[in-house]
Amino acid sequence: MATTEKHPATFKREMAPPSVQAWMDWQQDASLVLEHKITAWLKMTTNLKRISKELVYDAEELLDINLRCHRRFHGQMIAEGEALAIELLEGSASLEADKRAMYLPLIDQKLSDLVKALHQWHGKLEDQKDVPDSFLKGVRDIEEGKVVDMEQALSEPPK
Repeated sequence: MATTEKHPATFKREMAPPSVQAWMDWQQDASLVLEHKITAWLKMTTNLKRISKELVYDAEELLDINLRCHRRFHGQMIAEGEALAIELLEGSASLEADKRAMYLPLIDQKLSDLVKALHQWHGKLEDQKDVPDSFLKGVRDIEEGKVVDMEQALSEPPK
């Protein structure tokens, strides 16, 4: 005798009543949320600086993937910092004037540091103000093929 298996009813996801949203929003003071986002971003910039030092700046072997991650996360942190600065300026009524006056220059300084690091590691070599002209000339010579084998340079007179 064949038995028919009954399938359980499909459960439907219930929507929370509006009162639940009221409970969720209860603690969402806009100025506190903004301060929390700024504090978290500042902590992330510190962590990015630490990991960049370890995996890029002081790395014994500089890997392409680390350079790509460096560029990615610097770009991301710049975008997030600018978004925070905009939010700070747009929603400035929600934050006390003294806190706005403290946070905006701090964000701008961190943004400047991030942009500088991004430019130094991923910008054009010719645009780097701290690179000596003699080094730039050497790079141009290599790119133009103006190099000789080390043994040849040591054993033969220059042409």
